[in-house]
Amino acid sequence: MKLTLISCKTFVPMSSYKLVGCCLFLLLIAGSRSAWSVTTLTFANGSSLTFDSVERDGAKVKCKSAVGTMEYNADTLTPAERAKYFPEIQPTPGTATLPTTTVTNATASVSINTAVVTPAPMNSPTANPSASAVASGTLLPAQTKQTPSSITNNADKNTNAIARWLAPFWKGDTMHEESLFLWGNPEEEASAPLLFDAVEILSVQDSSLTTQYQQGTDWRYEGGKLVRPNGSRMPWTSTTEMYPENAGPKGTTMAKKGGGFFLFNGGTLIHKKQVVVTYRHAPGVWSGPVPAYDPLSLAKTFKKLQARSPLKIVAYGDSITVGAQASGFMKCEPYMPTWTELFRQSLENAYGTQVEMVNKAVGGKGCVWGVENAATAFKDQHSDLVLIGFGMNDLAMPADQFDVNIRKIMEAARVENPDVEFILIQSMERNPQSLGGVGNIAAFGEKLKALRSPGVAFVDIMSLHAELLRKKRYEDMTGNMINHPNDFLVRVYAQAVNATLVNPEAKP
Repeated sequence: MKLTLISCKTFVPMSSYKLVGCCLFLLLIAGSRSAWSVTTLTFANGSSLTFDSVERDGAKVKCKSAVGTMEYNADTLTPAERAKYFPEIQPTPGTATLPTTTVTNATASVSINTAVVTPAPMNSPTANPSASAVASGTLLPAQTKQTPSSITNNADKNTNAIARWLAPFWKGDTMHEESLFLWGNPEEEASAPLLFDAVEILSVQDSSLTTQYQQGTDWRYEGGKLVRPNGSRMPWTSTTEMYPENAGPKGTTMAKKGGGFFLFNGGTLIHKKQVVVTYRHAPGVWSGPVPAYDPLSLAKTFKKLQARSPLKIVAYGDSITVGAQASGFMKCEPYMPTWTELFRQSLENAYGTQVEMVNKAVGGKGCVWGVENAATAFKDQHSDLVLIGFGMNDLAMPADQFDVNIRKIMEAARVENPDVEFILIQSMERNPQSLGGVGNIAAFGEKLKALRSPGVAFVDIMSLHAELLRKKRYEDMTGNMINHPNDFLVRVYAQAVNATLVNPEAKP
């Protein structure tokens, strides 16, 4: 309990009943400002945040963090948290709201993620709820014409798919639709390793999710690998097709390091040759890097989301940022959205607000093009958050020049909105067997990481991809065999970027 001593020049005697009344009044005030030694606050929507301190102040709790002092109403907390901080409030069954936040005096420097955060003062947000993506039908593939009666059922179905696709692969005990590319010699049984040791195989399907393969006749699982018996219905590629000695027709092969060629396709061929496996495994077996939930690194974006105010995001980068080669982008089943669209839908679903995604990325372009066209790309956008994903087409560029170019792109975005925030995305790995190698992509990541600061977050896809490649093969996770993700790796992109602002511990 915190008491404030007030000194007076003159002491006025008072009767005993007046003294008792005065003490009770002081105790009442002190009780309304009780502090607890806690650092985590859990909200009604399932999310939780860690603060330096949490203090009851009248009808709100004040939380000190890197953003400054954040105030939360009682109805934004879980029943357990309300009982702790507001014991006088009786719970109302069936009520749950998203947190609403007031931020004041946010000028003190606070250490967070080894960077000193000195955010500028921010105004109090106002709630602005909007219709969900499910209600609007935006979860449906754009190329599918829907009748009003079919929208609800298909939206519900796709809502489940979105939740499944966004479930972090590094958590839990179930792997959803892990992709494999089976190839080998005709006289041998083709096989491919799974990321985790399977306790139970739940399904083996084609990449369109329309065909179920049967255990025994189509596949078996042994030694950590899915094995394709001869005579199986599952797609299969011969060694000579996978690694031809001579170049094929234009757009079908790529030069291989050390001589020869490897299969390439910019369409849907690779996707259709892959199979996907859903299985259970022991929990907690991922030992690689884990994307951090760090909404306070994007304090202004987080504030708008918490207030359920509309949010505008601009994506700017190369073909991976455009969406290649998600099945939805390629207009083939199962029509999985691009990683930017998955991210947008996740924010809408998690925060109950309207999120607009404007994709200004262009395939085949590098950061030099990004600098030259940034002013046009960001003109009149007034974006709240910008996703920047360059690097795959900048392989030979010195890392220092890459750093300069990314900074110029960021400055161009700030011309339209000085308060804009950024997520910088480190690219996936390029096929190490390709003649051009992997270039300077790793060095680019170090430059992007060094740009982290208040309002600038960094997502390291390359480290995740590199760790996946310790167990899986490149062909299992690519859409074109050289530098594009397939549906599985597109989901890794979405899950990693999503983890920055959507708590992976929160219940859907």
